Amino acid sequence: MDVLKSLFDGDICPFEQSARLTPEASELMKEVVAQEEQLLSQLDENTAETLRTYQAGRDEVNYLVTLERFKDAFILGARMMMEILSDETRHDET
Repeated sequence: MDVLKSLFDGDICPFEQSARLTPEASELMKEVVAQEEQLLSQLDENTAETLRTYQAGRDEVNYLVTLERFKDAFILGARMMMEILSDETRHDET
């Protein structure tokens, strides 16, 4: 089991609500959805399908890149904790 992927995907929820949007982000999301709907309504079906396929591919790439950055951040945090604990152990020995 890939624990970090499960955490990232929301399968493991350290908080009751794992994804909270700020009011600004929520408003921006609504604007983007409205713009997308407007754009799609102006396209013929073939072009609209091409756009949807492009968006799905872009979303998958963004997901994979963001997942790797998420994992990298946890690894960095673990390294920091190991260093902090190692320093505390050395200070306790003196």
